[in-house]
Amino acid sequence: MSRRLEQTRISRRLEQTQFIPDEPPNVTGFLNQLQGKKERLVKLKRTPKMLKSSIQPIAWLNRQCLLGQTRAFHFTRRNDVPPIIWVVVRPIANIIAILAGRGLRKWWQKLAPSQQQKFWQLLKSRWYLVGGGIALVPAGGVIYYISHLEESPITERKRFIAFTHEQFMSICEFEAKALQETYKEVTLLDETSQAVRQVMRVKDRLCHANKDLAQMVEHNWTVTVVKSPEQNAFVLPTGQIFVFTGLLDFVTNDDQLAVVLGHEMAHALLSHGAEKMSFSQLVDLFIIGAMAAIWLFIPFDGIALITQWFYKKVTKLLLHMPYDRNMEKEADKVGINLMAKACYDVREAVRFWTMMDIAQEKDGENVAEFLSTHPSSRNRAEYFDHIMPRLLDLREVCKCPKLPPLDPRMLAKSERITSDSVRTANIARQNLRQVVKVPDDYQPK
Repeated sequence: MSRRLEQTRISRRLEQTQFIPDEPPNVTGFLNQLQGKKERLVKLKRTPKMLKSSIQPIAWLNRQCLLGQTRAFHFTRRNDVPPIIWVVVRPIANIIAILAGRGLRKWWQKLAPSQQQKFWQLLKSRWYLVGGGIALVPAGGVIYYISHLEESPITERKRFIAFTHEQFMSICEFEAKALQETYKEVTLLDETSQAVRQVMRVKDRLCHANKDLAQMVEHNWTVTVVKSPEQNAFVLPTGQIFVFTGLLDFVTNDDQLAVVLGHEMAHALLSHGAEKMSFSQLVDLFIIGAMAAIWLFIPFDGIALITQWFYKKVTKLLLHMPYDRNMEKEADKVGINLMAKACYDVREAVRFWTMMDIAQEKDGENVAEFLSTHPSSRNRAEYFDHIMPRLLDLREVCKCPKLPPLDPRMLAKSERITSDSVRTANIARQNLRQVVKVPDDYQPK
């Protein structure tokens, strides 16, 4: 009777034990000794202290089972490798793929015909292994892609994201510091300057009118104005806004500046930077396999090199550029809505992109849209003109004040006609200064 009570007390002490090591103890021969330990437990030939150490493997295994039951199910684990590592590994992987493909081709060419025949017979006899190995590659790629799909904020579009938010933000912070150092060589305008105050004014108005968006509140928006004739602006995913004075000289009012800032801030709100980097990584994985195949199956190095160059150009033309244009169009849609909710004159978007198209034509910078990462300025102007009724309705819903009677789209139309006339005259080698202007009240006989 006393022995049974002693056994009960020892069992309760073991159940109250909270000692669970973070790492598995030595489990060598554990399964073989488990039955013997149980028998010794019944016979009470060990003290409670010794028994406590003997059940550590059991406690660790139990904890792993509990973790496995409560952990969310995923096809693959989230990519914990920092993206910067892929930037370093990518060129090395390309070189390895080329050398591996070329090495296999040279090895095959050195084999005698009889050896090649034996090799083919071996592959045919093990066709199930070869086929299974080949099928695992696309199957693994599909699982990896599906398990990393996320929903885009605001637009709720499904997209592939390979990195965590923290990983990408660390890269962006590093990039922001590098840009600050780069632009120190040129003049950074002071916060008291009129240009900085203009950008801050537009930024604050956009943020205040769209504070219902969680992404807008989460970002720490800052403004940096760079004294440069470049007509450009961009916003880093961390919220740093960079505007060049060349753009401020180009726009005619705050409404047109809001067109640009709304578009660039939309890129940050939609996390397009992480999406673009993830898409590039996904494409690079296929390119590495294609490089190995090109250098394996093409018999001559010169032809393989030309094929590799052509393949990269086609990949850029058919994959990267269309994907970039789709993200630009999405930023246009979101950015113009940010602008409308802030009660800016959305009609200025048509005039701004018309002015930009005219300036690009004048400088000879216009290229076909399918050869660019951005939609053409003319198509952007036409798109905003097409959705203008919906944007004007959105302004009314937001109880914005009435717009000025002078429609900027009429000015854009007039500027377009003038630009086309000048371009036609230049092609025909006509001097427009010698053309007599027809009076408004002129009536033909």
